[in-house]
Amino acid sequence: MLDDAKASLIPDLSLIDNDLDQTPIIIEVCKTKGQKDDIQKVIQLIDNDLYGIREGFIYNYKTHQWRRYGFGDGGLTTESSFSNILNLDLNQFL
Repeated sequence: MLDDAKASLIPDLSLIDNDLDQTPIIIEVCKTKGQKDDIQKVIQLIDNDLYGIREGFIYNYKTHQWRRYGFGDGGLTTESSFSNILNLDLNQFL
């Protein structure tokens, strides 16, 4: 987004399972200004259960902090970059 205080409508990165034709993991990259909106977007996309998304991550590249949200987490994110689906830490790719 040109206005980095707003969240884009689609995830920045989608990991797709071609065999199941689903998107189990999404990742949002943000700055502090847009983080709250990106967190809400990830929660909404997962809770609406439209695309098979089971895990969502928000990475704030200014603070170097990760947030994770999983299907069934009840609206609460955790400070984590570990993917249960992939069984690996996404932070290692930075």
